[in-house]
Amino acid sequence: LRRNYIPNLTAMYDADKIGKYYQNAIGHEDYDMWLRVLSKAGQATSCNTQVALGEYNDNVAGISANKFKAAMWHWHILKCHIRNPIIRLILFINYIILGILSRL
Repeated sequence: LRRNYIPNLTAMYDADKIGKYYQNAIGHEDYDMWLRVLSKAGQATSCNTQVALGEYNDNVAGISANKFKAAMWHWHILKCHIRNPIIRLILFINYIILGILSRL
């Protein structure tokens, strides 16, 4: 819940087992969708690879370049998924700290 670790570029899930989930037209829509998928999947089996399956380019003019706006998107998603306000605040602060550290 601290941040989205599942890039949509290369991720997939078994829609036959848990149903189809679509992205809502909100900021960080991939993060919101994965929280819904994972809450339905429960203890589903997962796999990963150390081989790069895609490439991400950080565009300074991209939609997520405004870090204040991205933080507000993240806060909104936490409000939708986390009922406990203290846990929600802790997760949000952690998101901010991780964002700062990733820029150092």
